[in-house]
Amino acid sequence: MNTLSLSSQEIQRNTEKAIDKIFSSVFGESATAVGGVFTTTDAVQRYVFYGDNRFHDVILKPILIKALNKSESLAGGSAEKCLIFSLNMLKILNIQKLAGSSHREAFEKMKLSTDLAIEVISKNGKRAERDDVSRLISSQIKNKTLQNIINDVIHIADFSSQIFIEKSVSQRTVIESKTGFGFNINTDSECLMGVPWKRSNVRCIVIDGIIESVGEIHHLLQKASEDKLPYVMFVRGLSDEVKHTIYLNLARKTIDLVPVCVGFDEKSINILNDIAICTDSDLISSHKGDLISTACNDDRMSVIHHISITEKNVQLSHNPGESKLKAHLTFLKKKREDAQNSNVRDLFDMRIRSLSSGKTIVKVGHDLRFHENPMEKLDKFFRTLSVAIQFGVVNPTHLTYPDRWIKDLILETFSSEDLVPTASLCAALKIAFSAASSIASVNYALLEDI
Repeated sequence: MNTLSLSSQEIQRNTEKAIDKIFSSVFGESATAVGGVFTTTDAVQRYVFYGDNRFHDVILKPILIKALNKSESLAGGSAEKCLIFSLNMLKILNIQKLAGSSHREAFEKMKLSTDLAIEVISKNGKRAERDDVSRLISSQIKNKTLQNIINDVIHIADFSSQIFIEKSVSQRTVIESKTGFGFNINTDSECLMGVPWKRSNVRCIVIDGIIESVGEIHHLLQKASEDKLPYVMFVRGLSDEVKHTIYLNLARKTIDLVPVCVGFDEKSINILNDIAICTDSDLISSHKGDLISTACNDDRMSVIHHISITEKNVQLSHNPGESKLKAHLTFLKKKREDAQNSNVRDLFDMRIRSLSSGKTIVKVGHDLRFHENPMEKLDKFFRTLSVAIQFGVVNPTHLTYPDRWIKDLILETFSSEDLVPTASLCAALKIAFSAASSIASVNYALLEDI
């Protein structure tokens, strides 16, 4: 094991070299390769896979990656600008330190001017009008085909709807507008009697467990037989005995009850909790001391407005408690932003999409395969558009800033025609300053080469 110690001056010199390398490798026009596996035009994705020496990988990159995730979680589309601002602010802090300014003095001066700049930007932001949206499209998306798709989505979608981009095996790219909650769950065709099961005012029970014996749901079956109302039961699984009993009663039409078994794979591990939240149901679990037989016999069942079940999908129409659903979605989005693994992020995306009641889905088909990174570009644009509609837009080059350096920073980053979501610009500046000051405050480092 070799240990390398770096003094304050050595750290500053290494930082300068690292910044120059990042700019040329991540923002250079030819820098599209990522890890030798796939290509991307997105600077943030390039940087996620970018690596250099131990100094960069151990000291700089963790701080910068954390800053990019935080900035993007605050305002969609802000991460790339946050990276640019972080690197340039760090360079300015280094120059001031090399010129003899103390870190505290340089830090306080930059913080003051950054806070004042954010105040100026916030005050000059304006509501995004139709023409502003058109300018955002033309400035960020150069491909005419993608521009047409975006315009179609905007025409179809309500501005309160969430927009999702997903890959499709179909030839053509399709735009779907959906209401309600949707879960990709396989349901036994015998329970459906060969046709989709569509009902209104459905009694719902959600059980985090396997129903081993008919006795556990005897009261539920008896109740369903007596009142002839529709019931849906979400469970982990059913024993063969229980399945046979339900099938027999369905065939005899003595009950109108469909069991939906979600299983135990990685995609379904949290699905019952999500279903319980969007149906206003109590999650019945032996881990909480619940008895399935008792729960099936009390008033713990909710009533879903409408449900449609096919062999591959469950669609729910219901108005759950807004605060609980909103808090759960906020939690999932935070977990998604913090996830480093792309497969984990995909799982959170799937859960967020299922729990978004009003949504527009762009299913990218093979007809866009010759276009460069269409999913990446569409996803980034719609995240930016969402922030622009919520918080307004601003032309950052038309404003008066408190210091020359921050004016130069803005002019180097944007053109005179650029329109930027106000919240994205403010988030990028705020988080970039925090990241740059954290890195600049490192005065001594020990690097172990294992």
